[in-house]
Amino acid sequence: MKTVCIIAGDTVPFPICKDAKISKAEFNTYIQATYYGIRQWKLAEYLSTQSKVEVTLLVPDIYYPTELMDRNVIDNSQITFNIETYNYKIASWGWSQELDRKLKKYNFVICPTYNGCGLENCSVLPSDVHVIVDGWSVLPLEYSARLLSHSKIARKVKWGNFIKVYAELITRCNCLLYANDKQREFYEGLFFGINKLNYNAFQFSPMLKVPFGVEKKQKIKQSSASTKNSLNLLYEGPVAPWDFPELIFKKFYNHKNVFIDFVNLEHPRQNKIYNSYFKPFFATSPDVHNIELISKNDVDKTAYDYQIVMSRNWVIDSYIHRPEVLDAFASGLPIIVNKIDSIYSEIDFIRKSIVPIKSDTIDVTINNLFTSYYNVDEQQLQEFYKIFSWNNVLTPLFDYIKNFS
Repeated sequence: MKTVCIIAGDTVPFPICKDAKISKAEFNTYIQATYYGIRQWKLAEYLSTQSKVEVTLLVPDIYYPTELMDRNVIDNSQITFNIETYNYKIASWGWSQELDRKLKKYNFVICPTYNGCGLENCSVLPSDVHVIVDGWSVLPLEYSARLLSHSKIARKVKWGNFIKVYAELITRCNCLLYANDKQREFYEGLFFGINKLNYNAFQFSPMLKVPFGVEKKQKIKQSSASTKNSLNLLYEGPVAPWDFPELIFKKFYNHKNVFIDFVNLEHPRQNKIYNSYFKPFFATSPDVHNIELISKNDVDKTAYDYQIVMSRNWVIDSYIHRPEVLDAFASGLPIIVNKIDSIYSEIDFIRKSIVPIKSDTIDVTINNLFTSYYNVDEQQLQEFYKIFSWNNVLTPLFDYIKNFS
């Protein structure tokens, strides 16, 4: 039996019992997972169903729903793996004696590159522990953007500490998971830069392509080829520093035929980014008739004509992997994305359902949608599910683990 430990750095989507009573604050803290937590949960869920693999998911203690467990709110019958906790305050961007003790017990440890949890510990684990870094979110690019909320001297100090630990982690790791072809180029260049790939090891790259996965949706938007008198657009958060919602606001402020819902822009647990960058902009804008800021647990994407997934023209734009694009497509909803988006670049058959834009011509592009038709048809969906179902995207990871005796 092979033992696998997966470190979660944020809230994970614990299943809730039917008709269970839970407050909004409890839901936001313990259940409302972002894509980071969802991915770690899906890794644990998938691997635990494979033969001869025992999986443990480590959840931050501050996001573990102890009280909800006591009230029988969490549906344990749906959980197929072990769950333990760790001290988040100590482990986030630091070395944890508790994590060191726990991680040494496993054959494989999967370390996410988010919130800094486990980075230092995984970089010094003994050689008999197989370390897999989940690099679907490119941490050097994300971390440098998140440092914008700090002073210049703090950015310099924090970056110096971070890059040392990060270099040690990716040097130590046995395998790194990436999400798209552009990320592969990024990581291979990084590996050559730190001598992990060199004259002695250049034929076999220690990386696996494991993009974000999707689940089949019960409610699918129906295709339409009629001329539109108005457009209903969705911009879904939470927003990150590299996102660009205010451009949409500026370009379509009080547009008489374009209506935009900005949904869940504020992160349910980490609101500093929203308050620092976006809240002042939206709060100081005059009242408008065509734009709404909404907070809700579930978003009916079939109620919209397009979802906008737009980032700034920063370096991260070339490598970012947007689960929002995949989720929208799985709902049958066409998407408006940056022209160099990785999904648009890689997957030919879904291009007819994606509207590529540039920030300086977004108003022209969207106004053209009144007479241009972008739909997601059944054939596209079936092919899409074959490629991006969780079972399919995670198969290479299981095969990798299985091949070690």
